[in-house]
Amino acid sequence: MLTIVAFAFGELSADSLFVVLAVQPINLLALLFVALRFRALSGSSVPLWPSTKAAALSSSLLYVFPTRISELVKPVYLAAQCNLSLLRGTALLAMERFIDVLIVASLLGLGAMLLANEQMGSALLVWGSIASAVILVCLAVLFFPDRVQSVASFLPSQWLKDVAARFVEEMRLTVSPDRVVLAFFWSSLAWMASFVVVHIVINVSGSIPLTQSQSFLVFVAGTVGIAAAVVPGGLGTFEAAIVVSLAAHGYTVGEALALSVLLRAANLGFVPLLAAWTIVRDGVGLAALAKEIRKLREQVRN
Repeated sequence: MLTIVAFAFGELSADSLFVVLAVQPINLLALLFVALRFRALSGSSVPLWPSTKAAALSSSLLYVFPTRISELVKPVYLAAQCNLSLLRGTALLAMERFIDVLIVASLLGLGAMLLANEQMGSALLVWGSIASAVILVCLAVLFFPDRVQSVASFLPSQWLKDVAARFVEEMRLTVSPDRVVLAFFWSSLAWMASFVVVHIVINVSGSIPLTQSQSFLVFVAGTVGIAAAVVPGGLGTFEAAIVVSLAAHGYTVGEALALSVLLRAANLGFVPLLAAWTIVRDGVGLAALAKEIRKLREQVRN
């Protein structure tokens, strides 16, 4: 990885470092929008500053733990800082993921339409299928909790059945129309801010200017690269997706690889510094996660 970074800085000019710093206000805005989304879903029961620190921890520890395990830090941290029950925090986190799935499905659908207009029908079909599945799950939890709990009765252990019952109830309380609409609003702003970062970095640091539509395709490719990751943080798959998408627009492999590293640095920015400060200041660690999970088991048993 250090070799790739050194190669990137050899390919790009010193102005590229300035671009990474220049887009950080937008990057921090995206983090703030994510924090506001969680706060909206919680019904404003979670203060903004702890929600922001939790979002920073979650996104930064993504580079430490496999796949989405790092996200468990968010409800654990907020349970310790805001007296938010771990079960309710997990339900709110699940709702965040439902919203992200719908947005990513929309991005993929739009990206497919931009790639080939003749595939518009199949793109809309894919988007509609995924979006419908997410909406149906939310509606099932909201209007038919008994049916969902009856399905959960087939789980292998009583403890899992009890957790599922409590989880469905928390989800039913979470999925209210006003909260979901507000959460979608903040989510859209967060994704939009992330796209703006990509568009600015490519057009300022790259040798070939891209239109907004072309930058959007690169953004979608990077999103898929992270979502399909098999190692923490999507290391490798993100860079490969960016290289392929930029090469399709005329970039050499060398410059495309350099830009992928630059985009990684721009997306990280100062967020890991906030996460590191939070870990030291508030004492967040694996021990806290184990403690909260044990507490959850006892809450369910009681």
